[in-house]
Amino acid sequence: ILNTHTFQKEIKESDYVYHLAVYQNLTDSKIDEFNRVNVLGTQSILNLLVSSNIKRLIYLSTAMVFEPTGNTPRNESWPKRTSASKNNYVETKLQALKLVNQYRSKIPTVILYPTVVINPEDIINSNSWRFPGIIMCMVGDKKRVINYIFLDDLINSMTNALYRGNTSDNYILGGENITVENYLREAEKIRHSISL
Repeated sequence: ILNTHTFQKEIKESDYVYHLAVYQNLTDSKIDEFNRVNVLGTQSILNLLVSSNIKRLIYLSTAMVFEPTGNTPRNESWPKRTSASKNNYVETKLQALKLVNQYRSKIPTVILYPTVVINPEDIINSNSWRFPGIIMCMVGDKKRVINYIFLDDLINSMTNALYRGNTSDNYILGGENITVENYLREAEKIRHSISL
């Protein structure tokens, strides 16, 4: 993502650009790679787009940049975190989001905030200790509420943002609110129903 010269021609010839590049390795305790991809990579893309004639940038952030809400549903006007120093992924996504917002007057941009993205195929094709969200769900209160969006719904939402989204708007992309305990139970049901 930092070598923008490798795709500069494609950008110049495009009307629309999706920026989904991200580093999200939860086992990496150092911020270096998070910063290189999530912040510096975003800066490189934005610098390239300023001199292009694109009609729209669709930028994928994360719903994790919002302040925690507990069980309260939130919308796009909910306050953002000011820092997430204990989470390199969220911290660098906050920094990248600031950059994207600084360029919004120069680049027509729609910002999307997906919640936890789940590919049902990953649930079906995994053993019980490897399906999506298992580690996140094993830590903390089992009654806490999470929100997830299926991968197909995310893709449809990204397409809608391209054709229907307003370039000054932000959209949270979520699906179901569910307790961690019920998510684990439902994921097991999906796995067992397919394997029978």
